[in-house]
Amino acid sequence: DGSKSFQGATTAKAHYIHALSREEREKTSTFEVIAVNNMQQRSQGTTVVMEWPNNSLPKANMKASKTFVAPGEVVEFTSLCSPNTTGYEWSFEGADHAAATEQNPKVTYAKEGVYNVSLVAKNEEGTAEYKVDGLIVVRSDASGDIPVISEGKSTTASGYVNENEAPRFAVDGKTETKWCATGSAPHDITIDLGETKMVSEVYMAHAEKGNESPDMNTSWYTIETSVDGKSFEHALEVKNNAAAETLDTFKPREARYVKVTVMKPTQGSDTAVRIYEIQVHGLNK
Repeated sequence: DGSKSFQGATTAKAHYIHALSREEREKTSTFEVIAVNNMQQRSQGTTVVMEWPNNSLPKANMKASKTFVAPGEVVEFTSLCSPNTTGYEWSFEGADHAAATEQNPKVTYAKEGVYNVSLVAKNEEGTAEYKVDGLIVVRSDASGDIPVISEGKSTTASGYVNENEAPRFAVDGKTETKWCATGSAPHDITIDLGETKMVSEVYMAHAEKGNESPDMNTSWYTIETSVDGKSFEHALEVKNNAAAETLDTFKPREARYVKVTVMKPTQGSDTAVRIYEIQVHGLNK
């Protein structure tokens, strides 16, 4: 409609726009750049048009509150589908409810076993399915909080600032100490659990939890696991995180090594990673 919204100002040659929102059917965006000199005099604007891919189809994704659960324990499922999703079709193998249409349903599992979960996202343009085989593992020893199995374990990292911010401080059980690394991303840290366990969750305390600015919270990272420290399996990817603390659940699997790779360390252009604590949760095989 010709209206404009201010996106930011910088003295640098490039400016990063974080999480630019698009209208539901928006296919192009026009950006106008205006130079301002020391006398606050403005130049004529120069425009550039960005063409976006078609985003009318929904995108399906989900998260479970726990993936290791005890018989009868409630599991909360959260839709992570795209905002243009208008309908949900859940399927829960082995649960008290085999199907659901709520956005964020809750179910229980009566019997021990390994169960699949799927979610179909719908809108008027079509559907998209997200399915995870073996997402839920029901075991009698999984009641309550899943134990932390990483505290005090051996760590390695792609780098660190100094001995006071070494990778071992990410697993010391304290949020007053941190692992910090500078330079260009990505940065990674690997935890050796000492023996193979069944892992299902990773908790992380980001910069804000250590009383730093929320702008320093880790924005984009991946979690991988390995039984031998050489070949790593993808567990999950988190983008656009702004929270001070995260608890990421994934399909339970055997692992001795857990690697966190930080692709975008902060909310802005700062490339230093600051993680105050990493806790791997799991059970014996």
